[in-house]
Amino acid sequence: MRKKEIITFFLVVSSIGLLACSCPKIKGLNGKFAGFQTMSKLFNHTLLVEVSKKTEKGVFVRIRKDYKNSTALSELFIENGNPSLNCNYSTKNFTIGEKYIIVLWSKNELERVNTLSVCYESFINVSKDQTKAQLIDKETFQLKKWSITQIEDKLGIQIKNER
Repeated sequence: MRKKEIITFFLVVSSIGLLACSCPKIKGLNGKFAGFQTMSKLFNHTLLVEVSKKTEKGVFVRIRKDYKNSTALSELFIENGNPSLNCNYSTKNFTIGEKYIIVLWSKNELERVNTLSVCYESFINVSKDQTKAQLIDKETFQLKKWSITQIEDKLGIQIKNER
């Protein structure tokens, strides 16, 4: 009986690692946490969005600006994720009317249902004139205060006129 309990315990503990979030290494960053600036260069969708509706399952967003002209969609759904289980950010703190710049990746056309990753800086709230974000790559995750003008300069995009 004791042997059966030990084997069961071992199987349960080892399966926990299979269910936990494991972020992939991004080539060329040498272990640094990827900032938004890098991800907006690597990924094929950089969008300014506004939260239009919120549900228990996630948020609906209207696309205000598609910086890479990468989609014909005008609205997306961002699923509420579980950061520790599937590496996706929870949208529970998103508020209707807030605006975000987000980066998404897709093989072809952007899907109507998407997630935001916790493995890199995948979104920045740009509703106010200043915000905290990990805009550039760092050894560890560190939020720094940025003005919208600084973000525009770093990313080479316009945000103020689109808000």
